[in-house]
Amino acid sequence: MQVLVLYYSKGGNTRQLGEKIADGVRSTGLEVVLRSTAEVSKDDFLQSAGIIAGSPVYFGVMA
Repeated sequence: MQVLVLYYSKGGNTRQLGEKIADGVRSTGLEVVLRSTAEVSKDDFLQSAGIIAGSPVYFGVMA
């Protein structure tokens, strides 16, 4: 089973959080695909049984 960990990160903090989440998911034995919003593909979504999305918050709104 594959889980997509998707993130947008301008400064790198959300990317680091995504990497830690991906490590945690991997530790359960699941396959993980870690992608930024710039590199994710339609197939990444279609092949994933679950999606975890991370985004910074600017002025109370997701980026």
